[in-house]
Amino acid sequence: MLSLPEGAEEVDAFSLWEDGLPYIFLSTMKTAERSRFDLAHELGHLILHAGLDASANSERNAEKEADQFASELLMPRFVLRSSVGREPSIGSLLGLKEHLGVSAMALAYAFHKAGIYTDWSYRQMCIELTRRGYRSGEPEGMRQETSKVFGFVFPALRKSKGLSLEDVAHGIGVSTSELHGLTFGQALSAVNTTAAEQKPQRSSAHLSLVR
Repeated sequence: MLSLPEGAEEVDAFSLWEDGLPYIFLSTMKTAERSRFDLAHELGHLILHAGLDASANSERNAEKEADQFASELLMPRFVLRSSVGREPSIGSLLGLKEHLGVSAMALAYAFHKAGIYTDWSYRQMCIELTRRGYRSGEPEGMRQETSKVFGFVFPALRKSKGLSLEDVAHGIGVSTSELHGLTFGQALSAVNTTAAEQKPQRSSAHLSLVR
């Protein structure tokens, strides 16, 4: 999985198979909860729609199926029904939202699809969530998740192969700043952290007063 660099703000995410390997490119401009849903959505595409024809109707159906996949992966109906009763309060919704790591609006929609909310209660909940700012963001939302891979891949390449960040970037045909943008902003920080760790530490001087 890679992040989308600057200049691709209008794209939430996209995925593809290349030489038998799956790739997902994810925007870092969304909330953490939205990014998790986008990631699950693209995972659905990779699993369900490899080799799909490019007709408009097929693409529309594929988007719906990927949304359904993401919703069931992150908010399984049996979990929702076992976690709350009928017509859960906004407090219950926000508590489960935090536990599942999803957006409040997405969870309200999932409650509605699962028959936990009636049409009327779903509309009222959307109004209340909008009033509290959950339609445009996630107040007090979760922190952005980051990859655990890049933090040791670049230092390992430097240590075992003698490859600098510039060497890696040149090898794949991008600049170091672009490589940094494709790795969730971790490429430069990983190398800088390693350099700081390898920098010899000066011993503290012990001073004493001589009369």
